[in-house]
Amino acid sequence: MSRNLDKQVVIITGATSGIGQAVANQLAQEGCKLVLAARRQDRLRALAQELEDQWGTEVLVQVTDMSQPQAIEALVAATIETFGRIDILFSNAGYGDFQAFSENQPQQVVDMFQVNVFGMMYLSQLVAIQQLNQASPGQIHLVGSIAGKIPTAMTSAYAASKAAIIAYADA
Repeated sequence: MSRNLDKQVVIITGATSGIGQAVANQLAQEGCKLVLAARRQDRLRALAQELEDQWGTEVLVQVTDMSQPQAIEALVAATIETFGRIDILFSNAGYGDFQAFSENQPQQVVDMFQVNVFGMMYLSQLVAIQQLNQASPGQIHLVGSIAGKIPTAMTSAYAASKAAIIAYADA
């Protein structure tokens, strides 16, 4: 039996491109109320307008830098203030620097882990706490990558970050 997603409140990080944008479009068709989070306000607003026009979707746009704990806290707070609950988190924001491991600069790796791992972990923790205090249960989806299970020579740091989030999700 499929779950009825109509009126479910869904946070989508990394919403303005790739998987995040595709998920936003699909969930808009399903009747979800969406919280679109990404760094670029112009892209967020354009996507929100498209979803509102095409599907009548209720959308909250929240500029969010997943490397900043205060921005993550603001995302959760704005969602609760606007919709009163969080039914689903689709945590998708992330990026990769693809180069030989010997060329990785330490700060590049730290920055990538801040978004791909630490930001995702913190957001999922805040959402889980919120969901535990709600009347209805919620879901948390953390997007990893096959690179986290099958790394290649040019993806060492990215693969390590995705392996970390896969392990966190499994735990």
